[in-house]
Amino acid sequence: MKSVTVEMFTSVPVAEHGEGPVWDDDSRTLVILDMLAGDIVSLDHLGTVLSREHVGDVATLFRRTNSGGRVIGRESDVLVERLEGQAVAVPIPVGTGRRLNEGTCAPDGSLYIGSLGYKEEKGAGRLWRVTKDLQVSEILRDVTISNGMTFSADGRFCYFIDSTTRRVDLFDVENGLLGNRRVHADLSDIPGLPDGMASDSDGNLYVAMWQGGRVIRIDPKGHVSGTILLPVSQVTSCCFGAADSGDLYITTSSFGLDSGPDAIDGCVFRAMVGVSGLAIDRFAT
Repeated sequence: MKSVTVEMFTSVPVAEHGEGPVWDDDSRTLVILDMLAGDIVSLDHLGTVLSREHVGDVATLFRRTNSGGRVIGRESDVLVERLEGQAVAVPIPVGTGRRLNEGTCAPDGSLYIGSLGYKEEKGAGRLWRVTKDLQVSEILRDVTISNGMTFSADGRFCYFIDSTTRRVDLFDVENGLLGNRRVHADLSDIPGLPDGMASDSDGNLYVAMWQGGRVIRIDPKGHVSGTILLPVSQVTSCCFGAADSGDLYITTSSFGLDSGPDAIDGCVFRAMVGVSGLAIDRFAT
């Protein structure tokens, strides 16, 4: 991996616990979650906050629908908003003392979203699938911290992170179900825990390392092929910017830190990686 330039995209922290970034082509903005505040934050191309919208006790996911509406993950439901103003809250049976966490849309238009226990109890989490007719099914159980997830461009494979395993797993995908689970990348020797994840058009994965101060690149064979160092420890997730921009946006967190007035934990960073990301899939409904 060639030398990568990293800069502060926001001049000040914009989230206590920044998460779930996505480049929104519809509004030409970077959308991030201030997850534990329950806010959706939109940033312009200069890193200026354009809007901050409170959507619930927590905000766990933002995606577009195929008609230009929005899908918003909250504590225990997924809110599907349509352009004509209709909104449907789809409950997810996460259980008491648990909440939803990160997720993504698959190339077939379905939505996958994970869960965890508030105390991060072993096996308390799940992975759920929501179809276009808003049917919910449990895809994986005995998950502890369901985190980063992405699909291959053709939808045949899924990459998934349960942070406590300290690895990226690979699944075959058939009819929306995940099977033949195997280890794609063992990250036990890398500082921190794997958190959010993005994929580029060459089949590489970019994994944010919580408390590891870095984003690592994993090649299609599962080998760590590069490292992007950040000046903060709690790196949470990443996403690619506009098509052909070559920019990777990285969210960070100040959660639990005794940060001073000049701290930059909670800022968004930008790394010029020089490659494009896969097109962001939308929820088909």
